[in-house]
Amino acid sequence: MIIDTLMQQLLSRPYDPNGRTAARGKVLEPVLRSALKEKFFLEPPPKSAGREQFGATYAASFFAACRKHSQRPRAFLPADAIATATALTAESIADAVRRWALPLTAAAPIDVIVSGGGARNVTLLAQLGDRLAPLHCTVATIDATGLPAEAKEAAAFALLAYQTWHRRPGNIPSATGATRPAILGSITYV
Repeated sequence: MIIDTLMQQLLSRPYDPNGRTAARGKVLEPVLRSALKEKFFLEPPPKSAGREQFGATYAASFFAACRKHSQRPRAFLPADAIATATALTAESIADAVRRWALPLTAAAPIDVIVSGGGARNVTLLAQLGDRLAPLHCTVATIDATGLPAEAKEAAAFALLAYQTWHRRPGNIPSATGATRPAILGSITYV
């Protein structure tokens, strides 16, 4: 979300194709270290984030921090901000695996399956692989499971529809902030 928002704000592009912009940039370590202290990254799962947390306002403050810490000519600043946001994504995922997943699996190997736009960002996938390799984790895209990355939302909605059809809750209150499990949506017959 941060990568895409920065790409839109700084370069008028919807996303970073194949991670090419991030690959040209330099990670601004002080900005990365500071961003990793965000409350969201420190909270245990399950959790969910939206644009209200990491949208345009956050991206603008993230970019301001990048501008403050950049030592390179101004022309490099957009690529450095995208590189730093990409590193933030990779490091926050790796940190979550270290903190929350490994302790539950007795340090057994973990397969990390990447979906969404990240599955098409080779720079992000490489960084994630580098950070997770010492933890004996493998990184693959959702496509390797037989589900195309582009079908992720359709599959998620099909699962929610299945839950509704069978009168089962489709939410996780601890992740969504709901007060209780709830059957989502409704079934209408015409």
